[in-house]
Amino acid sequence: MVQPQSFSFQEISAHSDAPLPDPVMVKASDLTKLAVRCYRPASQAKALLVFLHGGGAHSGAGYHVLAERMSRDHGIIVYTPDLRGHGKSAGTKGDSPNVEQVWKDVQTVLTFAKRQEESNGINAPLFLGGHSSGGGLVLNYATWAARKAHKDKDLFSTGFPDIAGYLLLSPELGYKSDTRRPGRVDFARVSVLPFIVNALTAGRCLGHSRAVQFNYPRELLQDDPSMSSFNTVNMATAITPENPKKQMEDMIDEKPVGLWVGEKDELFDTEKVRAYSLSSVVVPEANHLGIVVNAHLWLGPWIEERLSK
Repeated sequence: MVQPQSFSFQEISAHSDAPLPDPVMVKASDLTKLAVRCYRPASQAKALLVFLHGGGAHSGAGYHVLAERMSRDHGIIVYTPDLRGHGKSAGTKGDSPNVEQVWKDVQTVLTFAKRQEESNGINAPLFLGGHSSGGGLVLNYATWAARKAHKDKDLFSTGFPDIAGYLLLSPELGYKSDTRRPGRVDFARVSVLPFIVNALTAGRCLGHSRAVQFNYPRELLQDDPSMSSFNTVNMATAITPENPKKQMEDMIDEKPVGLWVGEKDELFDTEKVRAYSLSSVVVPEANHLGIVVNAHLWLGPWIEERLSK
């Protein structure tokens, strides 16, 4: 059986020999070890960026190209974690013990990056970004962090890192966003029943069910065992915005938000994604994965502009 291929890997494959630093292992709140790669510029750093990979992928699946170029050309320290159960991180493949743990992991990496650089004498603004489902995770993390901050006014002073801005690169805004491109070949096959059962049982049943199957080419999965061909209900819920329109509005009200989507994105209706932010940018000729390779050309100047204000 031939698996449908929903997008092109051509641009990513062309940069497969880009430098890939060894990861540092960082302990999550449940002591699971998370793999985090770091890219430092040769000169004084202007900012820190934690950047989250897309669904089933990992920090070495093209994101090392983005990180290295952001560091080299824009003087930004970039941290690229592997989500738990992905890449070199520990944990059951494609899974999480619960939904909130994924958001806690993002907090762990942000805190680690900030403290690591402060120990090096660098007190630079911290930004959070993500591509595809990593962008959806950024929305969910921001929503969760805001709720936590509302409940505990001292939360940020006790370890919750302050974010200077959010960067969304071809973000997967979820099934409630109405951004699906008509007639596309699906990026993933979704089993709806496990999500319904899990919701009805308040997360007690089928959270570990393999409910989302990614349509990655079989050859890719064989060549790169760090890829995951599926996400469970828990992981998929953690990275899928529940109310994308309101979540985006809330983010924009609180912090600067940059959004970029490719003109030729194979998964999303470009104009519908663009409508989520008045300051969004359509990148000419870019597709869903190819946009990552040259993303430093837009993300770097956007951060620099924020720093100058």
